[in-house]
Amino acid sequence: MLVGVLTLLILAVTCTNLVGLQLVRGVAREREIGIRLGLRASASRIFRQLLTESVALALMATLLFGFGRLFGPEPGGRLRDFSRLANI
Repeated sequence: MLVGVLTLLILAVTCTNLVGLQLVRGVAREREIGIRLGLRASASRIFRQLLTESVALALMATLLFGFGRLFGPEPGGRLRDFSRLANI
């Protein structure tokens, strides 16, 4: 039960940090978006660009996590044994 509560707490802190980072990123890009609107870019075009960048970032993070999980250490701290693949 305690592990579940700690997990939820860590997840809440992580989500809060992510929201803060996205907010700061959006404020930093406010000038760029204003210039794009001044050059008559449609709001849907700007939305698609921002959505594409966010999805690409999430995909890269997911792939990085997947490779780390696949080739990283096991939960017990031991490195994975790939010697069985050399005999194929």
